[in-house]
Amino acid sequence: MALATAVVRSADPGTYLSAALAVVCAFAMYLLMRTGYAAGQVFVAAYVVFLLGMEGAGLTQTVRDRVTLTLLGGIFAMLAYAVYPAWETPRLRGRLADWLASVGRYAAVVTARYADPAGTGSPDVREALLDTRAARIAWQEAVERATHEPVRHRGLSHAAVEQADHALAEFGRVAMLLEAHLPEHGAPPLPPAATLAESLHRATERGAKEVRERKEPHWDDLRETLDAWSDDPPDHFLLHKGATLLLEALDEVTTALMESTRAR
Repeated sequence: MALATAVVRSADPGTYLSAALAVVCAFAMYLLMRTGYAAGQVFVAAYVVFLLGMEGAGLTQTVRDRVTLTLLGGIFAMLAYAVYPAWETPRLRGRLADWLASVGRYAAVVTARYADPAGTGSPDVREALLDTRAARIAWQEAVERATHEPVRHRGLSHAAVEQADHALAEFGRVAMLLEAHLPEHGAPPLPPAATLAESLHRATERGAKEVRERKEPHWDDLRETLDAWSDDPPDHFLLHKGATLLLEALDEVTTALMESTRAR
């Protein structure tokens, strides 16, 4: 804000140049807002100075109003946070459940394509993959914020976070491997894959609900499907092995949450 004030006082840029500088500051704010709070606020302050300077507001009044309103906003924000602290730690299970549900939908959509081959460019597969990536980023950001909070005892333990993260990441990698070997459009369908897709969807949706409710997640639907395949596995080099690896990853999630509960 001091630099913007110096520019306005020394150069007297006028309405059009002030407008151009305000646009540049707004662009820089959006460009740098993810690098940190301070960088974004520098350009917000400069944007306000140039914007109010366009309207002919006095320089002293502009700076005084900006400082006053910033202080008031900060005070209200701190009071609100003190009364209603938005800790991320208690929400970790919800973030984990969101990731579990999204990666489960992705795996279900992929395996369904073995029963109804549509090639490797299926839009529903792409959309499910993007949803999974968004949910994983939200989980990782929540874990990062929770690391510095003083209420770690109210959430998952560090060991549980690491183990659950590793397990769901492995689940996603297996699903991506299955996607990489999707049958071409017009290939012979594999009917058992439809059953696998349904059991994956049911198991992960129910498991996500149990995670949110602080219960031990179970994967009975997927386990029953694999047990039924023990005598007559599907005629595909990867589908049976991939389903087994998916179940193992989900069992690791259960183990992580059980150990965290015992530790608490």
